[in-house]
Amino acid sequence: LDDAVDGDVIEVAAGTWYECLVVTASVRIVGLGGSSGTTLDGGGVCAVVLDVQAPAASVELAGFTVTAPDGRALQVEAESFALDDVVVTGSGGSATTSGAGLAFTGTSLSLTDATFSDHEAETCAALDIADGAVVTMSGGGFSENEATDGVGGAVCLGSAAELTMENVSFTG
Repeated sequence: LDDAVDGDVIEVAAGTWYECLVVTASVRIVGLGGSSGTTLDGGGVCAVVLDVQAPAASVELAGFTVTAPDGRALQVEAESFALDDVVVTGSGGSATTSGAGLAFTGTSLSLTDATFSDHEAETCAALDIADGAVVTMSGGGFSENEATDGVGGAVCLGSAAELTMENVSFTG
């Protein structure tokens, strides 16, 4: 990712990758084993597993499981961000204040067959969406996400944010 430029497609072989990644360009990152066979794992050493620092970029993550046992799985500051066939699970803990699964700042967030489960944070455990974002979610769902102060176990939306969901499940 260090040498990635706008438009690159980065393919990641199936397996478990213990990584702390930073994205600064418009790229598509594809797990060749799909979400059942390609895992990005913070291994308890990352504050953020995938940190997108590209305010004007469009970034897509497809075919992964992402976990950050002691931190945030995905932190995104981008014009647009898309997840497709992504399982975000087991992130957060007592030191995580919000958005253990995904904290998003940007204009457009697209979630297709994305699942958020087993996150813990003070508030907004699974998704913390900033002001003004437009979010669409199709398929996937939320399960067993815990906000320890009782506010927003699954999703928190900033002011003027819009959320559209279709065929999304909520359990636990």
